[in-house]
This record gives sequence, structure tokens and C-alpha cells, in this order.
Amino acid sequence: MTTLSIYLGFLVQTFFAYFANLFDVIITGGWLVFVVLLGAILYRSYMDSVQTKYIMAMKWSFLRIRVPEENTRNPRSMEEAFNAMHGIEKKPDLLEIYLDGYIQSWVSLELRGTHEGVSFIMRVPTGNVPLVQSAIYAQYPDAEIEEVSDYMTNYPVDRIEKDFDLWATEFNLREPDAYPIKTYVEFEDEFAEESRYVDSIASITEVLGNVKPGEELWMQILARPAILADWKTEGKELALKLAGRDTPKKPSLVEQAFVNLGTTVGAVVSLGAKPEEKKKEKDMLGLLKLTPGEVDLIKSIQRNVSKAGYECQFRIMYVAALPVYSRRMRVNAMLGLLRQFIGANSFALNGRFTTSRPTYGFVSRRQMQRKRRSLKRMQQRYFGESGFVLNVEELATMYHFPVEYAKGPSIERTKAKRGEAPHNVPLSSSDLPIA
Repeated sequence: MTTLSIYLGFLVQTFFAYFANLFDVIITGGWLVFVVLLGAILYRSYMDSVQTKYIMAMKWSFLRIRVPEENTRNPRSMEEAFNAMHGIEKKPDLLEIYLDGYIQSWVSLELRGTHEGVSFIMRVPTGNVPLVQSAIYAQYPDAEIEEVSDYMTNYPVDRIEKDFDLWATEFNLREPDAYPIKTYVEFEDEFAEESRYVDSIASITEVLGNVKPGEELWMQILARPAILADWKTEGKELALKLAGRDTPKKPSLVEQAFVNLGTTVGAVVSLGAKPEEKKKEKDMLGLLKLTPGEVDLIKSIQRNVSKAGYECQFRIMYVAALPVYSRRMRVNAMLGLLRQFIGANSFALNGRFTTSRPTYGFVSRRQMQRKRRSLKRMQQRYFGESGFVLNVEELATMYHFPVEYAKGPSIERTKAKRGEAPHNVPLSSSDLPIA
């Protein structure tokens, strides 16, 4: 018998043994596993299909907002506007979810920097335009809101590296959502003579507006109401854990039944229960061991989760005509801007969505694919993956209209309002005082 025939015989035996074992699994109930897997695949395909159709049918409007130069409203006003805009939240019924493919709508908060200035633009669902306008006018009565076209259509995907080039990246939070970034309440200059508040948007608009003709810098924050309370619950549990306290455990059905009956059996069945006095004493000892910094961190987490939140995605892009394209200088400036938000939490680059050059394997082709994907995601305001949560205070810190003392020629503003002349202004030379 030759070596080849022995090898073929071994393969045949292995083949039949494999299918014999597979048949045994199927006839003993293993077919249920295949049914479940097939059902899960079909369900996911169906939901992807109906949700894609729902998103494609959504109508959007682009709003450009400008405020007067004498605007004195600080980011707290924008925080209240975001609280009002939380009204775009809708709780769908089962038919809307599984038949229509309903997805919670979102808004896109955008800054566009060109050599002509910095524009504040929002893309909102057309049906929610009145709500967004009311929220802004309530806090900024002198603002001007006008509907404009989509400025990103000037850059077709098929003209990358032919007419223009680009660099883009997206960001995540380094720590869990409950840890806050540095917010506007912490931006303060204790040595300032006039206003002690330091406007966080000033440095952003300065960088975005300091570009040459043919260059553009974009900042985009997608935000939709965080309708699930998981991030709040996780934040509260995290604060208790850092304080050295036991997190509350959800009682079982049996325990809850005894508790509801008010019997003493409930106290016996409740697992892990401790005398109240010992528990308070343990909590006090835990708090005494905390450093002042740890106490401040716990307070900041508790304050963070006490406010309304938005699920967000954050991305930036630099795009320029080929003759003036200068990636390194512009990108470094944009990335440096995010350092001002470093607090208990901070932003980190999302390695999945970047246009940086790959280190191996079909480098040019893969980089082109990255550029095309990033531009499409930017233009579509794509909100496919779950993002991170920012509360309204954090969101207002990153996106608000400049205050009066944030001087900057690159910011688009409305014209100054006209008023009556003072009563003591001389009307003729005879009215002038005699020296």
C-alpha cells in the first residue's frame, strides 16, 4: 500500500467521522442551535434593511446661526437650549420599531472654518426645525437663523487626490461616560480684571478661521438624546464604588415578595444584609480615608450624571485644494485644541476611523479607502455605531456661540443693532460747550 493511498484513506475516514458526529449532534437537539443562529442572522439583516430605508427617507434642514457682537450669553444659555432640544426624543411603539425601522433622530452641530470666517451650522430633522429655532431664540433673542445648503457637497468623493485632499479622524472618550471632561464652569482666569470667564470656543474659532483660500476645517458633533438611563445608573454605582460604599443590589423576586408582605421572613431571606448601624459606620470610615481629590472626583461624577445627556459622535476633517494642502500644520493645531477639555475624562483618537497612512499591505489603496469612507461619514452625518455620552453642560462647553469678550475677526456675527442717539449729543456747532 502506497503512502498516497494511506493518506487518502485517512482523509475519507476523517470526513465520514466528522459528518457522523455532526449528524449525532443534530438528531440529539443540536439543530436548535442552527435554527437560532439562522434566525439571528435573518433578524439582523431584516432590521438593517428597514432601518436603512427609514434613514434614507428622513428629511434634513441646514441652519446657520449668527449672534450679535455684543452677545453676553455664556455657555449656560446654550446648555438650556440643549435641554430644550432634548424634546426631539421620541418613544416609538413596537410597530414603528419592527415595521418602519424607527431610529432616534439626531442633530449635527458643526463648525466650518474658511478664509472668510467661521460658521455655526446645525443639521436637524426638518420636522424638528421649529423646536430647534425656539430653543435658540429663547436663549439668544437677537440671533439670526437662516436655512442654507449643504456646504460639503462641494467636495465629491470621486475627486479625492485629484482636485483636493483631506485628513480626518474621529474620537472616543478615554474613560467611562460618567467621568466628565473639563466644562465651562472650570474655565476661569483668576487674575483677569474684567471678566474672569475664559471662553473655550475662542481658541477653536481662532484656529478654524486662520486658514488660506482653498482650505477648510470642519468640526462635527452628532448628538441624539440618551434615552437609556444605563449611563446614569453606571455613574451612580461608580461614585458609590469610589466612595467605598456597597452598591445597591436588585432584590430577587422571592425577596421582593417577602418585603412587600411586610413579614420578618423578608429580612431573613435578604442575602448579604447588614445591621444599619454597622453599615453607616463602615461608610463613614470609607469617606474619611478619601483624599480631597478623590472627594472632588466623586462629586464631579455625581454632578455629571444628574443632568440630561446626549449620545454623541465627534469627528474633525481638514480638506484643501491640492496646491495649498498642508496636513501637518493644520492637523496638529486642531488636535491641540482638545487639550483644553482634559479633566477627569478626555478625548482619544478612534483608530478605526482615521485617514492616517497604514503601515503595511496595499498602503496607497487602503489609505484611499479610508479617505473615501471618512468623507462619506462626514457628508452623511453617519450615526451608525453607538457613541459616547456627554451631558448638556459638556456639550455646551464644546459648542456654543462666542460671548462679547471673545474677540475674533474670523467669527461670523450679525450686524450691530441700531439704537437712538443719546439725549446730550450736540446737534450743531452752537450747541458745543464754550471752552
